[in-house]
Parts: sequence; C-alpha cells; structure tokens
Amino acid sequence: MKTWRFIDTGPLDAYMNMAIDEAIMKAVESGISPPTLRFYGWSSPSLSIGYFQKTEREINTDACLSLGIPVVRRPTGGKAVLHKIELTYSISSKTDSPLFSKGLMETYRVISHGLLKGLRNLGIDAEISEKRIQRKRSPACFSATAPYEITVKGRKIIGSAQKRSNGVFLQQGSILIDLDLALYCLIFPAEEKPSRQMTAISIETAKDIKSIRPSFIKGIEESFGIKLEHQNLTPYELECAEILVREKYSKDEWNFRM
Repeated sequence: MKTWRFIDTGPLDAYMNMAIDEAIMKAVESGISPPTLRFYGWSSPSLSIGYFQKTEREINTDACLSLGIPVVRRPTGGKAVLHKIELTYSISSKTDSPLFSKGLMETYRVISHGLLKGLRNLGIDAEISEKRIQRKRSPACFSATAPYEITVKGRKIIGSAQKRSNGVFLQQGSILIDLDLALYCLIFPAEEKPSRQMTAISIETAKDIKSIRPSFIKGIEESFGIKLEHQNLTPYELECAEILVREKYSKDEWNFRM
C-alpha cells in the first residue's frame, strides 16, 4: 500500500494558504515531497478568486476592503469562494501516478470518490454530479455545479478547481461546514435571494457535526488505496511559501491583475 503525506496546518491567512499549496506543488514536482493531502482553515473570512477571473467586474471588492476581507487569487481556476466556516483541502501529485494517469476529468472523478466516501462516513447522503448545473450566471463557485463535483439533494456541497503543470497537479477544494448568507450576498451582489437562487448546501445544513477530518481521511485512504502519514511542511516548503507570499500572493499586481 502506497503511503502519502498528510498535512494539517490549521487556520492561516489567505496569502499563506495559497503560498503553501503552491510550495507543496513545487516540492512534489521536483521530487522533494511525496503526494500530499493538506487540510486547512482560514484565520479570518477571506475571498479566493479563480486564476482567470476578472475581479473588479464580478466581485464587490469595496465591501471586502471595508470589512477587512482579504482577496487572494488562487493558482487554480474556477470561480470565487468566500471562505469562512469550512474545511479546505488540497491535493498535489504527479500526473503519471497510476491513480491520476488518465487525464484531467478522470483525476477529478477519482478525488471526488474519495471525498464522497468521507461524506458518507458522516452519514450524509451525497452523490457525484455527472453534468454541469448552472441556474444563472454568477462569479461564485457555489452558484454552479461542474461534472464530478459533489451534491446533496441536488445542491453543491464541495467545490474544487485544479492546476496542472510540468507533470504535476494541484487540486484545491472547499468543503462547506456552514455558510454566512448575509456576507455571501454582500460580496456577490448578484445573489439577491440566496435561499432561492443558491445551489450550495453546507454540512451544517445536511448534518449537525463537530469534527469531519477523520471521516475524510478514512474515505480518501479507502478510495485511493493509500495510507496517509501525518507530517509537517519541510524547510524547503516553508521557505518557498514565505517567498511566494512576499513576492506574489500579497501583491495587488497578482490578486487584481484582471
């Protein structure tokens, strides 16, 4: 059975969270680090936007500024996510791994089955979407469901996005625990009536739970056929992350470049 590395960094600020994920990806690419699953949270409400998103046109950045909500551009694609009460995950691995060697969509499918097992370990009746579902145009990740994303009663509960480069991929995803609808609607002005228009459903809504990490760890281990070994970030990854924060993720030139 193959051993993967598992890292739980807890809540960190938005810039460091993105920098650590990219640093891990670089370390996996260079062979310094093995395939890695990371869980983390956010030290304050934060907004991450997809690599290709046009920030000023789609997000109420003035509200973010006035509320002290940092805006950070992810290395992965997809739409904007308001991070507050959630478990965020990232997975980095070589694309030629037997698990992930069949391309982008198959990688999404494999990872989704691991996450699905995690939800079902919690007693949540979730399923994997086979098609794209979008009720209206919106910059928010949880306003639409892409193929192989996970839903409960037709509503999205986990949103994910991926970056692939030089034989390695990074997938980042948000597992909703609870959703601040008032803040959500302030950041995404188009979401005027979230109770009717939102497709998302949180774990808090689906099932009242206190701790979800062990269920997802077990689900991913069983689905991938791996053993997760808890480790810390390496000195290389920490140094790389600090450089990325300083030179990239804390810079307006990166976060507001579109």
